[in-house]
Amino acid sequence: MSKLKIQIAFESGQQIGQGHKSRATALFFELKKIWDEVYLNPVSELEFETPDALKKTLYIFDSYLLEPTWLQNFSINHHVLVFDDNYLLANGEYGIINCNPYASSEMYSNIKGPKFIGKEYLIVKQEFRPPPPPPTPSERDVLVSMGGADIRSLTQPLVKLLKELHLNSLLIIGPDFPETDLKNWKSLAEGSSRIKFLFSPGPSELQKRFLSSKVILISGGQTAYEALLSGKRPIVIETAANQKKSIAYLNHKNLLLESLSWEDPSLYTKLKETLTSLVQSKDEITRCTPFTNGDGARNLALSIVENIEAYGI
Repeated sequence: MSKLKIQIAFESGQQIGQGHKSRATALFFELKKIWDEVYLNPVSELEFETPDALKKTLYIFDSYLLEPTWLQNFSINHHVLVFDDNYLLANGEYGIINCNPYASSEMYSNIKGPKFIGKEYLIVKQEFRPPPPPPTPSERDVLVSMGGADIRSLTQPLVKLLKELHLNSLLIIGPDFPETDLKNWKSLAEGSSRIKFLFSPGPSELQKRFLSSKVILISGGQTAYEALLSGKRPIVIETAANQKKSIAYLNHKNLLLESLSWEDPSLYTKLKETLTSLVQSKDEITRCTPFTNGDGARNLALSIVENIEAYGI
C-alpha cells in the first residue's frame, strides 16, 4: 500500500479554457495505473490539509492563477508539484513540471524540488499518440476550433469570414461555449449549406475530423499539439500570453502553416488571404511527421513515482 496520497488540482472554464483540465485528467489516469491513491479535482473544490509534519499528500497543481507567494508558503508544509508553462515560478520549495518542447531546466536553478522538463513530458490525450491513422480524402476545406471556451470570442467573426469565402467548413463547439452564442453563429451561417457545427467531439472523433480536413485553423494551446500529433500542420491563433513561447518554438521548427495573434487588427484580412491560398493549393503542405511520441502523461507519471523519494518520504 502506498504511503502517499496524490491530489491533482486544475483550473478550467470560460476564462481560461479546458487545456489544464485535459492535461490534469490525462496524468490522473496514468498515475492511477501505478499508484494506490490518486484524486482529481478543480482547485475550487479542494479541501487542503492542515500543515502536517508527516506530509501525507503530494499536491500537483495545473493552474497559472495560483499566486507564487501562496505556493511558496504552502510548499513549506506540503509536498507540491506545479505545472509552469511560462517560467513564472523561479524560486521555491516546490517541484516544477514544464512539459513544453522549448522548456529548459536552466531557468529553474533556484527551484528546490524535482524538475520534470521538456517534450518527453508533453501531455496529450491517449487517442492522439502517434502514429496517427492514415490521412483520408478531404471532406471539407477548413476545420475551425477555438478551444473549449473561445476565450477571445473569435468564432462569430470567423463564421462571417467562412461564409464570405464560401468554404466548406466545420466549426468545433467546445463544452464551455455559451449556448446563446451558438444560436447566434447558426443564425449568421444561415443561407450557407457549407458551414456545419459539431458540439464537443471526443478525442477519436476530433482526430478523424482533423485528418479529413484540408486546413485546420485553431487557437493555441493543447489543440495545436493534438493537430500536430495527428500529422497535420495547423494555422494557429495565439489567444493567451502563455501560448507565446510554444507557438514561437513550433514556428521555428516549421510545424505551423501560419501563426497569428487575436490582437492583430489585420487578423481577418490575413486569414482571408491564407485560407484562400491554402484551400486552392494542390500541394500537401499541411502534412507533417509527429515531433514527439505522445507518451508524456505516462512518462511523467512514472517519473513522479520514481522521484517520490526526493521528497524525503
